[in-house]
This record gives sequence, structure tokens and C-alpha cells, in this order.
Amino acid sequence: MEQKQWKVITEDDNISLHDCIISGIDFGKDIVLYFEDGFHVTKDNANNATGRHKLTGESVVVLHQAQDFKSVKYLEDDTAINLEKTEINEIDFEILDFSFDKKTGQVKISGRAWDEEGNVFSELEAKACGVTYCWNELIEDAWFQF
Repeated sequence: MEQKQWKVITEDDNISLHDCIISGIDFGKDIVLYFEDGFHVTKDNANNATGRHKLTGESVVVLHQAQDFKSVKYLEDDTAINLEKTEINEIDFEILDFSFDKKTGQVKISGRAWDEEGNVFSELEAKACGVTYCWNELIEDAWFQF
């Protein structure tokens, strides 16, 4: 994936990744999660002065100095299958839950993955020493803004 210059780079975790699609992942010293269709910046985020929950344009989440990455998908019969890093970029991954424990560094992402077997529950895990959220613009109200 192409590296971009970001206008906003923040550790402020008033972000909602629920129902957002990971469109790609780069594995290196850091793990970079790409969101081609953006993610949601809540109205409580210090970088959102609109007073409304907003959707970003293209954006990324960076898991700094990530290690111990693992990914599992669960088939309909609850069989767990470990995924290789190369397989991750071949699926569409819709996030249901994202958490980062600042004390332990544990990152947990659960969601639905679509691949040749259909829609299956999947989990991604890693350890990171920090998480940053990066975007250039807030483009429209988030789906949960009423």
C-alpha cells in the first residue's frame, strides 16, 4: 500500500472502527491497517471540532512496533483456522470490535471476514507499544450520528 502524508496523526482513541472495513494491511516494524472508506471520529475526539460524529476519508491505524501477530477465522462448525499474513489481504474484514490495552499492549480486533468460504467470524491479535489514528479530512456525518 502507498504511504501518505497525513494531516491528523493522533493517539486520541475517541475513534469508532465498528462497521468499518480494513481494505489492506502492511506488515513491517509497524502494522498499518488501511481504511479506504475511512473510520469514525467521535465528537469527543480532540481533533474533531464539529460537535458531531464524523466519517473520515481514506485513513489508517498504525500499530507501533507490533509483534506476536496472529489471525484466526472460525468456520460455521466453529473450527478455528489460523491465517497466514498473506491470506489476510485477500479477505474483506468488517470490524465489530477494536480494543487496545495501553498497559499490556494487547490489540484485539474481531469482526466478519468475507472470503471464498463466505462470511465468517474472525479475530486479529497483536501486541503493540502504541496506536495512532491518521486521516486528512472529515467528510460526512457518521452513520450513528442522529
